[in-house]
Amino acid sequence: MEITSHQSYAADPARVHAMMTDPAYLAEVCRRGGATSQTIDVQGDTTTVTMALPAPEQVRKFVGESLDVTQVVVWEPAAADGRREGTLDLTVKGMPVVMKGRATMAPAGATTEVNYLADLKVNIPLLGKKLEQAAAPSISRALQVQQQVGTDYLAERA
Repeated sequence: MEITSHQSYAADPARVHAMMTDPAYLAEVCRRGGATSQTIDVQGDTTTVTMALPAPEQVRKFVGESLDVTQVVVWEPAAADGRREGTLDLTVKGMPVVMKGRATMAPAGATTEVNYLADLKVNIPLLGKKLEQAAAPSISRALQVQQQVGTDYLAERA
C-alpha cells in the first residue's frame, strides 16, 4: 500500500535537516505520537528511532497491547541548493511488516518542502491487505505529528 506525506516548514533546508536529526525533536515526535517508550540514535545523517506504540484495536489480537516499531531515516549529503534525498525504512518487531520509501527535502522560496513516498507491506496471507489498510491511518497520523512538532520546534528556535 502506498503511503505519501507532504510537509512544509518555514525554514531553509539546513535548519530543517538539523531539526530532523536532533534527538530532542525526535523525542518530542515520539511523545506526541503516543510512544510509551523510545530509544533514539543519531549518527550524522542517519536517525534510528525505536519506540513502543499502543497497538490499534483491530490488530491487538495478533500483536498484543503494543507494537515495537523501528524507523531508520538516512539522508544523503545536501546539494548546492540544500536539497537532500533519503531513504526511510520502518519495521515492526516480530511482525512481517515493512515500509520502505524515499524522502526528499527541497527549498521552496522561504520554506522547505519534505515529501515521503513509501510502500507499506504486511506479509500475512489473506490478512495482509486488510492490515495494511488498518495501519495506514496510524502512519499518516504519525507523519502529521512530525509536521506539528516541526512547526513548533522551528518557531521556538526562531
